[in-house]
Order: sequence, then C-alpha cells, then structure tokens
Amino acid sequence: MRTMALREFQQRGVASLPPGDPADPLLLSGRHGQYFLVAVTGSDVGRQYEALRQALAILSIRDTQLKAREEGLDRMTMEDIEAEIHAARAERRERKAGA
Repeated sequence: MRTMALREFQQRGVASLPPGDPADPLLLSGRHGQYFLVAVTGSDVGRQYEALRQALAILSIRDTQLKAREEGLDRMTMEDIEAEIHAARAERRERKAGA
C-alpha cells in the first residue's frame, strides 16, 4: 500500500504522489485521521462511487459482527434479545414518567 503524509499532499499536490500504479489507493495520514485517495478509472464515476460505498458498508458490517462476537452477543437467544428490549423500554417509560 502506498502511503504519504497528508500535509505533504496538501502542500505539494499531485507532484508529491509517490511512484507506483495510479490505480492503487493511496493512504494519506494526518493528525486528525487517515484518508484514502482513490483514482477514478474509466468514465462511469457513479458506478465506481457506489462500488466503493458498498465495499465500505460490507467492511463496517463485518467489523460490527466481529465486535458482537467478541462481546458474546452472537450467543444471545431470541428470549435474551426480547428481555433486553423490554428492559430498555421500561427504563425509557420510567425516565418519561419522572421528567
């Protein structure tokens, strides 16, 4: 994976891009986070945008599933889930009644 400092890219622009295949995403790292710079290939920008969004959504779902598995939530039964829902609704009713 190609990487570079976000600050360098901000200051020097395209001239600062490291060598490599322009089709490979570039990871820009800065103080406030990391960002991918992805080249648009071909003319169908809309399809590429949707494919990127779908890939990120799938990754997000997988991360959520992994976290749930780590917390043991994947072993909850329907009865456990219903009990959680019931408890949350009861707590909400109590808050509203007390407000």
